[in-house]
Amino acid sequence: MANFAVNNGANGAEGGWKLSSERTSRLGFTVTISLVLIATLAAIAVTELHPAGKSCAECPACPEPQQPEPCPEQQPCPAPDAAAATGSTQATAGTGGGKGGKAPSLPDPLAVLRASPWEPSLPEHELLKGLVSYGDMSRMRRFFTKLLSGQAVTVVSIGGSVSWGHGASVRGQTDLPALVFQWMNATFPHPQHKFLNQAISATPSNYFTLCLQWHVPPDADLVLMEFNPNDGPDKGDMPIRRAHERLIRKLLVHDRRPPLLEVIFCYWALDWMESAEIPYRMGGDDELGVLSQYYHLPFVSDRSLLWDAVYAKGSPNYTAEAPWPYFHHDRNHPNDVGHRYLAEMVILYMRRVLEDLSLRPFSDTDEEASQAPLPPPMLRNNWPNINNSCLVGKLFGEHVVASRGFKWMNDGTKEKPKWGWVGTTPNSTLRFEINTATARAVQSGAMEEGVATHVGVLHLRSYEHMGIVEFRCVAGCDCQPLNIDGLHEGKFSQVYHTAWPVTRAEKCVIEARTLEDTRSGEHKVRIDGVIVSEVAGEHELKDDRIHVDFNAPDGVGQFEW
Repeated sequence: MANFAVNNGANGAEGGWKLSSERTSRLGFTVTISLVLIATLAAIAVTELHPAGKSCAECPACPEPQQPEPCPEQQPCPAPDAAAATGSTQATAGTGGGKGGKAPSLPDPLAVLRASPWEPSLPEHELLKGLVSYGDMSRMRRFFTKLLSGQAVTVVSIGGSVSWGHGASVRGQTDLPALVFQWMNATFPHPQHKFLNQAISATPSNYFTLCLQWHVPPDADLVLMEFNPNDGPDKGDMPIRRAHERLIRKLLVHDRRPPLLEVIFCYWALDWMESAEIPYRMGGDDELGVLSQYYHLPFVSDRSLLWDAVYAKGSPNYTAEAPWPYFHHDRNHPNDVGHRYLAEMVILYMRRVLEDLSLRPFSDTDEEASQAPLPPPMLRNNWPNINNSCLVGKLFGEHVVASRGFKWMNDGTKEKPKWGWVGTTPNSTLRFEINTATARAVQSGAMEEGVATHVGVLHLRSYEHMGIVEFRCVAGCDCQPLNIDGLHEGKFSQVYHTAWPVTRAEKCVIEARTLEDTRSGEHKVRIDGVIVSEVAGEHELKDDRIHVDFNAPDGVGQFEW
């Protein structure tokens, strides 16, 4: 190989480095190999960059040209995840109460909240005082996942006159349930939503636990409860507290296992407060709160919300008249301001649930928690009745085993029906068979001697035409005869509830017979149904007028569900 010199001098003068022939030979070989490698890498780069499905470009000249290999086949890129691109959430369990496959993407709960109407009359940090417990959110998260998925829901409100709307200026618009319903419908509009206010004035928990199926349909997705004023201040293991726990247990295993939310309205009475040992605890607020905590239910309380600002003696707002003019219609009922406070606490809790869903989408874990079995009753042996307790209208007819002179008929008008079993002649008879064995007796396997169940008869009283009816036990059970005179002095007609003790039996046959004696000169008797007590030895309902129209046009009396 020829000599290879590197000159580093000026004007071509020799200087710098001189390389020997041997060294230059080695260097030349090295440079040749390097050029071959560079050319090969360039060809490979051109080959790899060329699109698939087309012939490769002609490779550049190389010291040792080689036939280029075909370009490798390329696979199409996967489509991007739509949920990740839009920020939407997914539910991994069914939203209708049962498990299911992976649900479609849902709207972002935070975006829904931003579009939702929310102008509370109190600052949120004040309203938060009334959110005493968030409870287990699993059921409520399932409920709002169903709403986010665009499905219609059924929401039911039960309770007394506060939930009924007493004290509100426009019932159905400015009361507690109406305000909550309005917010939900504005936030999740759907033409098939059902919002049912099934509250009944002057009615405590023990009625609802007996006649629940008349007021909460099987498709209920959420139930709001408000019972504090009517359940009263009784403490501990009292009959009304036991009834409320049985009501909770029945609702928690209702068809769709709906979430429950307890609204505790403080029954305020200044005269009680002055003499109460612990004014803050003078009502039944804590009794309802403990049951809610035991069953991990969310609950809100206006006592917790307002005590510091209004109730506490010594506060600027405390006077002999306050707080009634401020947010009470009277000591038992809120005015529009009070109804709004109650509704805003409920709505704020619901907004917190949506915020939680934005962080943790609904999952199978939530569904499993929603379907989990209930713990034993908090109040000892307080099991709900396994039998239907409220046999009214068509349900009562299913228990009639014989009739002579009595007819199932509409005693009212087409527009305002009043269905019942009506007898108008002496010695007409109606026999019905019921189960008077309570849940406690069935589960204990014992029928304690001498402990009876109260059976209540729903019957008409009026100021004309009415006769006298005798009830007596004829098979399977024992009882003292009960006589009821349907005539009264008031110029109105009303269904009453009259109860008496009957021994416990799974098949108890009772006969009603119209008597020849009468004060009106006529013999009309109308029997609408019976209500069987759940607890032996306890009379759960007073002998009084029934505030329920079982023939109401909303379907309660027809038992459409």
